[in-house]
Amino acid sequence: LEHWNLPPEVVTVARHHQQVEYAGPHQETVWLVQLANALLKDLALGDDLEPEDPLHHARLLAIDPAVVFEIYEQLKLASTTIDPAVGSH
Repeated sequence: LEHWNLPPEVVTVARHHQQVEYAGPHQETVWLVQLANALLKDLALGDDLEPEDPLHHARLLAIDPAVVFEIYEQLKLASTTIDPAVGSH
């Protein structure tokens, strides 16, 4: 990934976005991507449907659970548009 001159933050997220207990450089960005993935998994969007607790990531990021719920509801409403883009099963 470094060979493509991607920013270090992007390289870190690409390497660690599936490592639930990641702690290190750019961890907040990794956790944010993990939160997004967890919400998409809950809606059965994407290719990884292993359940994950989105509130775990929200706590790490100090995001109010009510905000996460609101985002989830918006994703659910938009899921018909998102579905073809992410390859739902």
